[in-house]
Amino acid sequence: PEDDDPPNVAPPAATMKAGWYIQAGAFGVLDNANRLKNKLSALGNTEIASMDAGGRLLYRVRLGPVQDTTEAHNLLEKVQEMGVQDAKLVR
Repeated sequence: PEDDDPPNVAPPAATMKAGWYIQAGAFGVLDNANRLKNKLSALGNTEIASMDAGGRLLYRVRLGPVQDTTEAHNLLEKVQEMGVQDAKLVR
């Protein structure tokens, strides 16, 4: 059986560890997701997770997991300072 996910893309959210994540963006084009992942990777563990959004494949760029709420908010602030204003905290 072949795996339909492109390389360097985590399987859907079932593999996500517990904690807070900073969702920095969601893209329909993997190259765009990879560019943002590379930009943010210096801040910590950054991954791309695919998801089906009404029949359209999206690639979400997330940092985390972070266990501490204060640390999560600090990381979100750093991501926003790097120009990713739409970044948000997700669980």
